[in-house]
Amino acid sequence: MASIFARAHLLENGVDLDVQASVRFDDGVIGSFSGQGHQPWVMRHACELRIAGEGGVLTLDFERERADVLLQGDKGKGEVIRLQPDPPVADGEGGYSCEGPAQLLVDRCLGRDVSDCAPGDVGVRSVAIMEAAWRSAACGAAVKVDALDSR
Repeated sequence: MASIFARAHLLENGVDLDVQASVRFDDGVIGSFSGQGHQPWVMRHACELRIAGEGGVLTLDFERERADVLLQGDKGKGEVIRLQPDPPVADGEGGYSCEGPAQLLVDRCLGRDVSDCAPGDVGVRSVAIMEAAWRSAACGAAVKVDALDSR
């Protein structure tokens, strides 16, 4: 990952409420990530992953429990090909609970023998990306991630 530019709106206590990040990857591809904390407490939190490429778009919408792939068909006819997962997404599959990751962290800190399926280098890169995003939001300029990723 080459660089990241981020903006953040923080509460008075420093908690991030709105965050937007634009990432330029090493191969020149640009990615956009955003989050907001304005969802009413009684509502399921919105979470959508959308990956767009030259041939179409993959969408995973956890709030609405929807997954599909849109492919460009015949451009002259304005054709779009929509593919659904097989088997289809079932009710309740979009739910996410935060207890598992937090409990894993507690167990690891207490020295308990628990399995952590995430490779260590993924953690190092994730922390480097987040650190670069925070530095960018603070200084108002893009920050190179490579300097922070010491694998």
